[in-house]
Amino acid sequence: MHEGLTAIQNIEYPMLIVGQKEVIRKERAKILLNYVDLESKSDFLSSQLSGGEKKRLGIVRALVNDPDVIIADELTGNLDSSIAKTIISLFWQLVKELEKTVVMVTHDESLLTEDMQLVHLVDGKIGKRNERVHPDYSNNYQQKTIEI
Repeated sequence: MHEGLTAIQNIEYPMLIVGQKEVIRKERAKILLNYVDLESKSDFLSSQLSGGEKKRLGIVRALVNDPDVIIADELTGNLDSSIAKTIISLFWQLVKELEKTVVMVTHDESLLTEDMQLVHLVDGKIGKRNERVHPDYSNNYQQKTIEI
């Protein structure tokens, strides 16, 4: 997200990069801002938005060009729990409506649902589906003696 752009410009920007016509960019951006209840903040710089508002803006910005796969990295990081629930609910609602595939990176397992395939990655190793991987720290520590 570009801090120096307004909310509506931030949504239009990915469409501009792919050559979308201005009239379509503006229409789609307004629809998406309305969908995430940010239409009244369309002319606010993103730096003037709250953390939750920035997350909502980021979600629709990620979806604006209709990608097949969405990579969500710490989607609710730095948000309090009530706002995080709102953001994740909105995210999953949009993903289901638009039938998108999501790769989510998170440390918050409360965001996961039963219908998800869970893969744990620890120290570059992938565990079996829905099985935790725990790092082996047994050989990482060497006892040292300090003589004074």
